[in-house]
Amino acid sequence: MTCKSPYRPNHKRKNWFINIEVFKVSEQLNFFEKDVKFEAMRSSGPGGQNVNKVETAVRALHILTGLTASASEERSQYMNKKLALACLSNLIKARNEENSSNQKKIMWAQHNTLEKGNPTRVYEGLEFKMK
Repeated sequence: MTCKSPYRPNHKRKNWFINIEVFKVSEQLNFFEKDVKFEAMRSSGPGGQNVNKVETAVRALHILTGLTASASEERSQYMNKKLALACLSNLIKARNEENSSNQKKIMWAQHNTLEKGNPTRVYEGLEFKMK
C-alpha cells in the first residue's frame, strides 16, 4: 500500500506492507461434571482399618480428553470426589491456557515471515485502489 499513514501522519515512509492470514481459533475445552467418570478405590499409606477396608480414594477421568486426577487425602469419599474434580478442572484450564499460548506463538511466527519489499499487489491511497 502506498500512502501516508492516517495513524502516523508525520512519518516519512509511504510504503506499508500488509499480510493477511486466516487462523483457526483454538477450541477451548469446557469442563462439565457430566463428562467425568468416577472410580472409587482403596487408598494407600497409614490409616489402619479405614484405609484397608473402605474405598475412600477417588479417581476422576475426563472422558473427552483422557485426563485423570485422583484424590485420597480426606477420609470421606465425597470430599475426595470434590478434590479430584477441582484438580481435573485445573488441569483442563492449564491445557486451555497452553493451547492459546501455542496459538499466539504460531501467529507471531507468521508475523515474522512477512517479506518487505516484495509486493504481489500494490494499492494506492486509503481507498485501496489497485495500482
